[in-house]
Amino acid sequence: YMGETNLSRGVWGVVMAATAALHTNDLALVSGLTETVLNESLETRYHAGRIYTYVGDILVALNPYQPLPLYTPDIAALYFKIARSDQPPHLYALADAAYQSMMQGSHPQVCVISGESGAGKTESAKLFIAHVIDVSGGQAGQRSHSLLEERIIKINPILESFGNASTVKNENSSRFGKYLELKFLRSGVVCGASLSHYLLEKSRVALQNDGEKSFHVFEYLLGGATPSILEQFELTDADSFRYLPDTGITPTPDLRSRWNELLEALAVVGFTEADVEELVAVLACVLHLGNVAFTEEGDHSSLESHQPLDLAASHLMVDGDRLLDAMLTQAIAMKGETIHRSRKLHECEGCRDSLAKAIYERTFGWLVGRIDALLAPPADADTTAASSISVLDIFGFEDFKTNSFEQLCINLANEQLQFFFN
Repeated sequence: YMGETNLSRGVWGVVMAATAALHTNDLALVSGLTETVLNESLETRYHAGRIYTYVGDILVALNPYQPLPLYTPDIAALYFKIARSDQPPHLYALADAAYQSMMQGSHPQVCVISGESGAGKTESAKLFIAHVIDVSGGQAGQRSHSLLEERIIKINPILESFGNASTVKNENSSRFGKYLELKFLRSGVVCGASLSHYLLEKSRVALQNDGEKSFHVFEYLLGGATPSILEQFELTDADSFRYLPDTGITPTPDLRSRWNELLEALAVVGFTEADVEELVAVLACVLHLGNVAFTEEGDHSSLESHQPLDLAASHLMVDGDRLLDAMLTQAIAMKGETIHRSRKLHECEGCRDSLAKAIYERTFGWLVGRIDALLAPPADADTTAASSISVLDIFGFEDFKTNSFEQLCINLANEQLQFFFN
């Protein structure tokens, strides 16, 4: 039979192992597990509609790129206070196991989610957190959430709006890493959360690769906000901003829905109307800064038009002349005296872009810090250091012909994580 099919013993072994994997939920139990056998087994299970597979303590998830009936309340109810072997592999099983381990072993739990861009990390993190919250309430998939639980869940639309963007590989790619720590009372009920972020890809504010976009929030604002807001912040001409792709932004029902979802999430988490207005003002400032243009005249540069600079200064609530002076000249301190040197054209443009990136990065940091403060447990909460479940949702690794410095850092962080866990 082997001769007739022209299969080598090695290939035949891979085929048999991959076939056996359909009946084995944990590939660590497969004899002779190699990288080839692992890949073939995952592919076989994927084509059979089984996107989750255990490899020891690791859960491998393959993005199906289509809706699957795996996350209904009825399915969630199956993964509640179970042994891992009781049900097929699932992200819910991992969440339930983390909660049980925290409660029974009195040890903090951490789930690390990593993978290539577009692998489904962001969605997996949301599903994991939602199921942990459900389980902590004593019933999975069959109850309504408390206000605190709803606020924790609602941070996702906020962070995705300000920290995610469309790339060549993924329309909703996280351009930052986040670490969310859920905190629990001794009784096991969630009582708060702590949030921090890492390596926001701020360079995307001023420059995107071909076929990519800036952060979602700019598109949501220009294509979904009401005309009165756009007029208030001088944003009515959505196609005129240099920091955005040349394809333009057309208002659509989907963008309006996304913008309204963001506003609702901000309100639920605890941001005031004044906070939202300040956020919009900063976004408008960044867009108008991108339209500030310079001309070179000999050994110095000058401003082409004062309008975009004045608009940016107004939204930033700073003096326009001082802002212009900071862009056109450089102050150098030497031997007790200050010398002012005129910047060249490329230096002025670099100063403008650096300011825009710094403003957006600081705003994102303020946003995360504000969420962290709003979701903090009460000072008198009956908690312990062990009563926590954390999720590290790290940015996806990518490999382009030309990678940004931020992407290099992202890829390095992923490599270090692989070394740590393997």
